Amino acid sequence: MKHLTEEQLHLCQQYLNTVFGIEEGFEYVKASFTDFSKTEGDLVLSDIIQSFFSIAQTNILLERLFIDDKKIQQAIKQFKEVTEAAFMLEGHFDHYDTRVKVVNDNLYPTFFAWSESIQVALSRNVTQ
Repeated sequence: MKHLTEEQLHLCQQYLNTVFGIEEGFEYVKASFTDFSKTEGDLVLSDIIQSFFSIAQTNILLERLFIDDKKIQQAIKQFKEVTEAAFMLEGHFDHYDTRVKVVNDNLYPTFFAWSESIQVALSRNVTQ
């Protein structure tokens, strides 16, 4: 376990909070596909995609911070799969059936798998 400064610890905690927020957002988006009273699904999905940019930027900092931690390095590299799944929405965001299929079959499962791996890898260092 790496000893982190308060600033580094705060960065990791904020990062994990973002990941948790995205998970909650995905739950809303997925529910909006069948519960039409949840009218903000598209907006939440857009926010999720925007959050991926923040995660990608923070990944650069985490790669440097945890340069000797293979599990964190591997989890960070795995995020590329999430962005590739997100790119599947490009040009199809306005097509309901395609959007539902991409989110349910690709983007959410890929994000969830990555999310679990980064949470496990980082939690060893954040619970100081």
